[in-house]
Amino acid sequence: MGCSVAFEEQCCVDVTANRNRLMKGANWFKNGFTVSLLKTGKRLLLAVMFMALSGAMSAQTIYYWIGGTSGNYNDGNNWSTTVGGSAVGSNPGTNNSIVFVVDGADISSAPGLQTGNVTIRLPNNNMKNGGWRIVNNANVTLNHSSTNNARGLTLDDQTGIELLVETGCVLDVSYMWRIILSNNSSSEINGELIINGNTYTWNNNSVMVTVNGTITNTGALISSSTSTLRFNPSSVYNHDRYGGAIPTAVWDATSTVNVNKISNATLAGFNQTFGNLNLNGADITWNRIVSLSGHTVVQGNFYIRGSSPRTLTLLTGDFNFTVNGTTTIDNYGVINDDNINRLNRFDGLVTIAPNGSFNVSPGVSEFRGGNNKQRYIY
Repeated sequence: MGCSVAFEEQCCVDVTANRNRLMKGANWFKNGFTVSLLKTGKRLLLAVMFMALSGAMSAQTIYYWIGGTSGNYNDGNNWSTTVGGSAVGSNPGTNNSIVFVVDGADISSAPGLQTGNVTIRLPNNNMKNGGWRIVNNANVTLNHSSTNNARGLTLDDQTGIELLVETGCVLDVSYMWRIILSNNSSSEINGELIINGNTYTWNNNSVMVTVNGTITNTGALISSSTSTLRFNPSSVYNHDRYGGAIPTAVWDATSTVNVNKISNATLAGFNQTFGNLNLNGADITWNRIVSLSGHTVVQGNFYIRGSSPRTLTLLTGDFNFTVNGTTTIDNYGVINDDNINRLNRFDGLVTIAPNGSFNVSPGVSEFRGGNNKQRYIY
């Protein structure tokens, strides 16, 4: 018995619908597989890129000092690839990308943990390294065998902090050496950096020196700017040299500048906004004068003293002098404020010791915090 026309048409419709569903499923599988493959490929590509980057970072060579309390930089027996490990045995050379680390927890390859201050004698020529790290309470002096040739140590790693002095650590750089930070380099001083001579050029806008600890300057010239040198809260700058200049920087309100060496040589760099400012003339043997070189603001406290019977005088001259905190004029300290064209302001209490003096013309100083004057001269 044959099929009716209606039944045959229905069969055709059903076959066509099933074929369309199968084709749609096949297309879905194909497209889904393609999308899945693309996503997987992207993940694989990212993974390869990450591994390549990690490999490049891990490829950075680090040498640890194992030379004990004293030794030569160019002796391969004084360096290891691990703390307290075996010596690399070969001279690292003076032009490399190695990061050199002095770890105060162990400074030798001898059995047990060896500690102590370290002196590293640098070669008699300019050097270029990746970086230097002074860590774990290490106290390090970078010395120089020559006394008549100034040398430079350029740090050029550019993958992190090129010069790091950790909290509790000291790095003392010989007066014949200077540390040069190349473009895009940075330095973090959390312990103490002592610079003894030469010129430190830190005014390239791509350089950043951050001080959370102390910089002590016993004879260097620092060329810097507010974009490249920053003294953070509770940091300290000790100016332990005659003359020269206080470096240009951003000074936090709780940072401190100590000027401890004062002579007849001109001391520049006062045209800034400081945190605390101390002019300490305890070792002067003659009457000395420090003159402002521009408008000066002390956000914290100001202190000045001389040494019996010699006076140390701050001469404000033709510039404004503002102290937001307290002002202490200790024995044989003097503030000479006699320029009627400027107005100096003291927001906190002004205390003047029996042998201290404040020489001021009427109307040129404003005392907002009062004064405790044991001796006051107009």
